[in-house]
Amino acid sequence: MEEQHRRAAAEVIRICREQGRAISQMLAAYTVRAVLLQNMQKEAKLDDTAWEQCVRRGVELLSRKESAATETLALQVAVDATFLREGQAVEAEQVQRDQTAQSALNEAVQIKVVTEREEAVALQKEQLKVFEYVALRNGLRTGLADTPTTAVAEAETAAALESVFPWHNLRRWMTFGKNEKAAQLQATAEKFPFSLQELATITLGIRVLNKFLGKGGVGLEMGASQYQARGRALAERLDQELTWVAKQIEQGTAVINHRAQRYRTQEKEVKLLRDELVYRCQYQQMLENVARENTEGLAIVAELEAKQGEMQAVLQAAIGTKHAVPKDTVFPHLHALGTLHTVLLEEMRVLEAREGAAGELLTWRQPFPSQYGYADVQEAYGRSGTPAPLLLDDAGPRTPDDLAAAEAASGSARVRPDDIPAEEGAAIVPQLAGFCPVTLVRRNGLPLRGNPGLGYVKFSGALYSFLDGDSLSRFAASPAAFLESVHVLVATHPQLVRLLGLQSSFPSLNIRQIAQSLAAPLKCDFGTQTPTHFVEKHLDHKYEWNEWALRRRALQLANLRTKATHSAQTNLSHFRRDGETQVRLPKEAATQSGIAGTNKMTKKLRLRVQSWIRLEGRGGIIKDSSWMNPSAEVEHHSQDAAPAEGCMRC
Repeated sequence: MEEQHRRAAAEVIRICREQGRAISQMLAAYTVRAVLLQNMQKEAKLDDTAWEQCVRRGVELLSRKESAATETLALQVAVDATFLREGQAVEAEQVQRDQTAQSALNEAVQIKVVTEREEAVALQKEQLKVFEYVALRNGLRTGLADTPTTAVAEAETAAALESVFPWHNLRRWMTFGKNEKAAQLQATAEKFPFSLQELATITLGIRVLNKFLGKGGVGLEMGASQYQARGRALAERLDQELTWVAKQIEQGTAVINHRAQRYRTQEKEVKLLRDELVYRCQYQQMLENVARENTEGLAIVAELEAKQGEMQAVLQAAIGTKHAVPKDTVFPHLHALGTLHTVLLEEMRVLEAREGAAGELLTWRQPFPSQYGYADVQEAYGRSGTPAPLLLDDAGPRTPDDLAAAEAASGSARVRPDDIPAEEGAAIVPQLAGFCPVTLVRRNGLPLRGNPGLGYVKFSGALYSFLDGDSLSRFAASPAAFLESVHVLVATHPQLVRLLGLQSSFPSLNIRQIAQSLAAPLKCDFGTQTPTHFVEKHLDHKYEWNEWALRRRALQLANLRTKATHSAQTNLSHFRRDGETQVRLPKEAATQSGIAGTNKMTKKLRLRVQSWIRLEGRGGIIKDSSWMNPSAEVEHHSQDAAPAEGCMRC
């Protein structure tokens, strides 16, 4: 079911973005749940048709321009989301402080003394780490750890800490093991007069006292003085806005009553006026909540400031001009002074969150034009200057003939204002945020506050307030029927859930629950499969999807058809023509390859001519060579040459 809600919200956001309206994810989810509440589909799983209808109704509701009903839902989501965001910021800050404190603890227990020369440096580091850990654990980072890093502030902090816990007490602690050190940090040790948390608070008290006496406290934030000034300024702004919106509600109610009585205006015609009145009432209710919290905060801070002044006066009288005082006398007061300062800083953080919420709320003063003007208001009040009496329609549960008997049998009881004790009267808040349930039912959701002076009707342990005596009697006769009719009415008008304080009856419209569902990851069924045979996609990546680009291309082609052709250009010239090409294939021919064979190398013969061989001729030709000696050498001589040695001359 949650998955369907989130998917529907995402689809609503997408469609609204395409229509040019940006909405938040929280508003889209809230609207989807409101539409489901109107259709009485809170728990059933939606089919495709119902899901599409829900998306369509959500887009239709958010797309209405200058609609008071839509702006009421947006106002509720924006302001509640702002308060939720501020609370989450405080929680995140606390988590970050704890992590930083744990880091300081780990560094503190790991510091070791290696040599005697490093003992002083190690003790100084240990002192700073221990103090940083304790300050962070107690939320004192704003007053101590975030002090500007000046020599004066560091010297003052070191002196205040040493006056409570001298450095030489750390020597024995440095000899402990890692686990024993951690245990000593978190609890009181035998050698320590205080736990380290108390030590940090007392040190802070010393700095606050020095700030009061004008002798120190450099960089220390004093939350009381700033809180009072900023709180009063916020209260003045809220009072002015409440005065304006109360006048608007009074005038709107008078216009609705006048038109319903004199002109018998139909319900459809006064729907816009009623929706605007609902928006004004919701805006007023949120302003009252912020103003009430601011008033309570101012009272608390004033009380804390008075106690702080008393503590400072007591300490000033106890210390005076003395150089040393007993610890048992001043340490409890210093601890209380440091605790008060911490509480004041926390109240200051709450005031900052309240200012942020009030600033967001004041931006929703007039998001749409009013449905009535000055002339309508003057006509509604008439010459007497007072609005006409309220005319109720004959709607809602049937009125019993005997109201007294029906009231006795209904289990309800009337409660007069004098019957409520004074100490309990301030804490009593009527159900339905003080609005009259009978008027809501009989006027189809018209929000009018009850008159506490008429008394209340107690039913099922809850008190209900009413506009007049007749409404009180009707409700006392049949309270269950009227309450059931109110729930049916609220289901069809989701903007009344937050106004009447019925979030417990309609948990689907709880902003915190919606925020948690949106923070969870979106799950979906998704399967993958490796294809056995890949198929060509046939995608044309050069395809033009832009409609106007296609229009320009069509105009270009149309203009081209009107141009005169020349040269060889024809209607089919953009196609490729058919042509022929001659191809020469390689010839099929034989090639003689080499033949493997032998070859006899020539030899050089040297013939030696014997003396008995006769040589004739000019060229030295052998005439008789029937036998030759392979080792003989042949010598050629010319005719004029001298005969060789041992040869006969011819």
